[in-house]
Amino acid sequence: MTALSSVATDADATVFVTGGYGRGHAGADAGLATVLGSLSGYRPIVASENPASTENQFGCDVIDATDPACVRANARAAGALVVTGGVAMGSQPGEFKRMGHLLALALRARLARKPVALMGIGVGQLHTWRSRALANTLIRTSDLVVLRDDQSAEALTLAGIPTPFRVGTDLSWTLAPGGQLKQPEQAGREDQVVVSLDRASRSPRLQADLANALLPLAGDGMRVLLQPWRSGRGAGDEQLVARRIMSRMGTKNVEIVDSPSSLQQAKELFANSRLVVALRSHAVIAAACAGVGILALSADPTTVAMAANLGVPSLQSARNPAAVRRSIVSALDIGPPEHSEVDNEVGRSFASLRLLELLLSRGSAIDPVDIDPLPLYPELWRT
Repeated sequence: MTALSSVATDADATVFVTGGYGRGHAGADAGLATVLGSLSGYRPIVASENPASTENQFGCDVIDATDPACVRANARAAGALVVTGGVAMGSQPGEFKRMGHLLALALRARLARKPVALMGIGVGQLHTWRSRALANTLIRTSDLVVLRDDQSAEALTLAGIPTPFRVGTDLSWTLAPGGQLKQPEQAGREDQVVVSLDRASRSPRLQADLANALLPLAGDGMRVLLQPWRSGRGAGDEQLVARRIMSRMGTKNVEIVDSPSSLQQAKELFANSRLVVALRSHAVIAAACAGVGILALSADPTTVAMAANLGVPSLQSARNPAAVRRSIVSALDIGPPEHSEVDNEVGRSFASLRLLELLLSRGSAIDPVDIDPLPLYPELWRT
């Protein structure tokens, strides 16, 4: 199929999907794969910043997300609007701008009586009255809202938006049906630690602290694999970070590995390692599904909350290299998360998709009683 430059037809069977795709991000691509897999019987049209790459990877109809007129026209012609993943609401300039664009699409769909779903979305801080007003309107305009974590629900609650909220999880968890991969025995694993980087690690101070924390491990003979996560456009920061950390550590037992093209590829690398030091949430997901130990090293509330849900250690700062080393040693001893915790995340992801199926079919494709209920926020709504 070719990327669409005109308006799609057959509106009733067409679903417009948007979510920050085409940025060379394996986590976002995994979320898209999950959504597309749940749209059997529908014709999805995906908005991507790199239409050729997304079309080649998924074989679906794709439009250019950077062409506002094309986005508006195809969203208006579609029979439903589905927004997935990432921080969809917040006060930061990029978040606020995206929220405004999404609200415009949602209002047009709502006026045309077409379903609107926000799936597995995150919410940042809503510090300004404008951001709170937009978020309130976007929530009220949507027929189905599934948040990715309690922190997002708390941000909406603090903004004065009426509760309760359904709390799901990252949709990428559905790529690990049945729980964790079969993990090699301890003696059969590589004596290596993978450090999955993100753009936040571009801070020179953080790079120095990470290098100082990891250098003794490499000196003791453990391989340290530095993994930029993003590939293609926008990936330069993470690749540069990896090179700078390596320049501080030297090349003995230190290696820069390729960015994962998918969560499956990340899982395969992680499964042969003893530990993943995850600076991003999708690395936590891939490591948990690979059945390997995890240390979440991030101040990102989503990553911290995910680590807490899985019962694995987290550290919000690398400013104390000795503390990071101690945490790594402790995480090596703790091992991977329990199967039950991974299965719980997988179950939430599947339940979210079943709700989407229920909405798009207008209740005809599935019996609501067959859907496992998602937890509600705040706690008083949970039984």
